[in-house]
Amino acid sequence: MKLRYCVPILLFTVSVAVQAQAPACATGEKSRQTWQMLDYIAVDYGSAVANAKVIDADEYAEMREFSAAIEREIGSLSSKPEKAALLQRATALTALIERKAGSSEVAQQARHVAEQLLAAYPFPIAPAQAPKLAQGEKLYQAQCAACHGVQGKGDGKLAAGLKPMPTDFTQRDRAGQRSPLALHQAITSGIAGTAMQGYASLSDEDRWALAFYVSTLAYSAQEKVAGKAQWEAAPALQAKVPGLGALAQLSEAGLRQSGVAQAGPVVAYLRSQPELVSRSPAASIAFSKSRIKESLAAARLRATPEAIRLALAAYLDGFEAVEPALRKRDEKLTALIEKTMSEYRATVTEEHVPNAIRIEARLQELLDQAQQTLAAAPRKSLWNVLWRSD
Repeated sequence: MKLRYCVPILLFTVSVAVQAQAPACATGEKSRQTWQMLDYIAVDYGSAVANAKVIDADEYAEMREFSAAIEREIGSLSSKPEKAALLQRATALTALIERKAGSSEVAQQARHVAEQLLAAYPFPIAPAQAPKLAQGEKLYQAQCAACHGVQGKGDGKLAAGLKPMPTDFTQRDRAGQRSPLALHQAITSGIAGTAMQGYASLSDEDRWALAFYVSTLAYSAQEKVAGKAQWEAAPALQAKVPGLGALAQLSEAGLRQSGVAQAGPVVAYLRSQPELVSRSPAASIAFSKSRIKESLAAARLRATPEAIRLALAAYLDGFEAVEPALRKRDEKLTALIEKTMSEYRATVTEEHVPNAIRIEARLQELLDQAQQTLAAAPRKSLWNVLWRSD
C-alpha cells in the first residue's frame, strides 16, 4: 500500500481517537492539578498556621484559596460512585483549615483526600522503569542549580533576585511531607506564582530521574546505610513498598504514619536505589490479583476499612504500574479493568458483599486477560503498516 493513499485514513483514525480520548484526558488533567493542590496543602500548611494561630497571613490566604478550589474542582469532575464521599472529605479539609487545626491533622486529611482522588480519577503516577539518579543529578546541575543551589539548599546564584525564594530541598520537615510524585508534578507543570516554570519538554524518564534525585537531597549517606539494614531485615517493611508506584507516592511522613518509627532512613535508602522495588509486569498483575482477593476476604468479615485499603493497593501498587504498557496493547481492556476496579471499590464501600463477590470474580478474569496480553508478542503498530511501500 502506498503512503499517499494511507494519509487520509491515518488522519481520520487519529482524529477519531483524539476525540474519544479528550474527555478522559481532561478529567485526568483536572484530577492531577487537584492532587497537586492537595499535596501543596499537606507540605506547606505548617508554614501558615501554628498553635491555632496564623503565622503567615499570605500563606494562610493561599491555603484557604486552594481548599476552596479543591472542593470546586472535585465538584466539577464526572459523576462516579465515589464522588460524593470524596467531596465530603474535601469539605472536611476546608473545615480543618478554617478552624486553624494542627499541621499534622491537616496534612493527614489532605493526603487522605489525595489518595481517594487518585483511586477514583486516576492519572499516571509511576515511572515506567526505575529512575537513574546519575541522570537526574546531571539534569539538576544543568537545569536547577542556578536557582536551587548545587546542594539543593535554595542558594543558587540567581536565588537572591527571586520572590519567593527557591525551595530548600534539604529542609527536613518539608522534605518529610514530600513524595517523588509531588516533585514530578511540580517539574512537569511548574508552580504558579513563583519563578518555577514547568519542564514538560523533558521526557517523562528525565522528569522522573530529576524528581527522584531531588527527593534524596535532604538525606545523609549515613541514613541510607541505616535504611539498607532496616529494609533487608524486615519483610513486613518490604510489603509496605511493593513497587515503583508505591515508592513514587511515598513520603517520610506517610511511612511513619503506617507504623514505621524510623521512616527517614528507609525512605533515604529506597529513593537512592529505586530499582530495588521494580517488579515485572507479571508480578504487578499477580500482586493486584492477590490484593483484590484479600480485599474480598476482608469485605466478607465486614472489615470495610481494610477491604477498601486493599482494593486501593490493588490499583495503586499493582495494576497502575502496568497500565501504560497495557493501554498500548489493548486500550479497551485497560479501560474496562479501571472501570471494574472502581465499581468494586464502590461496592465494598457500600458493604454490598454479594455484588462484591460477583465483581471480584469478573476482575480476576480481566486481570488474567491483562496478564496474557502483556505476555504476548507486541503487534505491529498501525504506523508501521501505513509506512510500508511494498
